[in-house]
Amino acid sequence: MREHMMRDLGEQVQCLRRRRGLSQKALAVQMGASPVTLSHLERGKLHNLHLDHLVALALALEVSTDCLLGMGGETQKERNPA
Repeated sequence: MREHMMRDLGEQVQCLRRRRGLSQKALAVQMGASPVTLSHLERGKLHNLHLDHLVALALALEVSTDCLLGMGGETQKERNPA
């Protein structure tokens, strides 16, 4: 991904993580990555993100991958109302 895209992704992840009251450690465990990897992602220092980590992030944060990538999208609750 391009540098600005990774920075934007990181900012989005950090915002959604905080909104859900998750620590970096808790989200990292849910996505199957180390807290250092998540920290680098949130700060725009990660240059490559595995697709499985992107999908795991979306599931843990209850949003679509499109939402994470800044392409719109919706939350899981919007897709599957109770």
